Parts: sequence; structure tokens; C-alpha cells
Amino acid sequence: MKTFLILFLGLVGIIIGAALLAIENDGAAFQTRFIFKLCGLFIFGGTIFLVQRYWKSIE
Repeated sequence: MKTFLILFLGLVGIIIGAALLAIENDGAAFQTRFIFKLCGLFIFGGTIFLVQRYWKSIE
């Protein structure tokens, strides 16, 4: 059950991170676009890191 939960949260994190990276706000200021991209990268990278770390602890 814990493995399913970790993989599900990983999938949700990757989707949210990718969505934040894909948002194109042409009317927004540079700082807003930059913060969205930065948050997306942190969520995307952090999710991948945490799932890999959990997966290696299982082995």
C-alpha cells in the first residue's frame, strides 16, 4: 500500500510540475513567469528525487 501511495504521489507531482512548466502567461510579468517555471522545476525534480530515493530503499 505504501508503494502504491508513493508512486501515486510521484505521478501527481510530475503532472503538477510539468503543468507549471508548460504554462505560457504571455501577459504576465517576467517575475511571475520565472517563479512559475522555478516552482515547476522544483516540484518536478523533487518528486523524481524522492521516488528514486524511496525505490532504492526498497531494494
